[in-house]
Amino acid sequence: MKAVVLAHERALTLEPFSTTRPRSLIPVLNVPVIGHLLRALAAADVPDAQITTGHLGEAVAAYVAGEDPAGLRIGTVTVESPDELARVLLEALRGSEEPLLILDGATYMEEGLLREVIQAGTSLLPAEGGAFGLGVN
Repeated sequence: MKAVVLAHERALTLEPFSTTRPRSLIPVLNVPVIGHLLRALAAADVPDAQITTGHLGEAVAAYVAGEDPAGLRIGTVTVESPDELARVLLEALRGSEEPLLILDGATYMEEGLLREVIQAGTSLLPAEGGAFGLGVN
């Protein structure tokens, strides 16, 4: 399984906090929300995560570069338009026979819940794979 974590959007609903920091870097329990998500992905045995960056993307990329959850390979890609996001998702789908998990980078999720989401999502996919996602707006 591969995960794409969407951390490229600006959160207008979180202003003024999101004017100087991306919403995925807003702390929950003193850890950026994306940090919790990356640790949950590693604990759920997801081997690869691609992080989309955009608004204040350098900050997200710098944070992600400093994270090293055991067993999780992390990459980043800059997304500045819906077309670019579609390209990233299509490449991720085409590049693997395994399911693709698409997550909102500002979603706090504990390991147990993420494992349940993965089990439920993969059980709904056809045998040849596909994608499923979870996010908030």
